[in-house]
Amino acid sequence: MICLKKRKEEGFFSVLIEKRLFRDEKNFREFFRLDREQFNYVLNLIEDDLKLNPYNRVNEPISPVEKFAVTLR
Repeated sequence: MICLKKRKEEGFFSVLIEKRLFRDEKNFREFFRLDREQFNYVLNLIEDDLKLNPYNRVNEPISPVEKFAVTLR
């Protein structure tokens, strides 16, 4: 459970994607095979389908952008 509590600061998405790839267009493109504009376009199309509302056992579900990034990878 500790790893779930630290997911926002130390997780794959936070460390690799938010802190590194979102800042570097070339590496972002190599990693996802999409540029950021394409990534955001597709994410906007499917974001509502990926959303999950919090419930009693999961206070902070995985965000749509995290789900999409993991799916592409």
